[in-house]
Amino acid sequence: RKMLGLFSSKDKFLDQAIAGLSTCLASRTTDYEAPINLMVTPVFISKWVDYSNKFGFGFQMSDGSVGVLFNDSTKIGTTPAMDIVEFTDMKGKTFCFPWDDNANQPFPEL
Repeated sequence: RKMLGLFSSKDKFLDQAIAGLSTCLASRTTDYEAPINLMVTPVFISKWVDYSNKFGFGFQMSDGSVGVLFNDSTKIGTTPAMDIVEFTDMKGKTFCFPWDDNANQPFPEL
């Protein structure tokens, strides 16, 4: 299972943003009524650490997911429930691992 959207491309991000804005505009009322529940929760960076001079950029999203963008172009992140870890290597290949606190398993060779 992949974490859909944590490290999506700029195009996918823009598509998601445009779709969200379109949904918001479509549900807009002209007589200033309470807005319709959009079923879309905005996700934004709530905390970050910028060590880009040495290592990279770490962040926590408002939904609880966390990630790091390393200077060598690798990336790692977790789902909000921290049940999946996703790693993208320097070649752009993505690996998804289920997180199990009880399993003392080494990571596979990358």
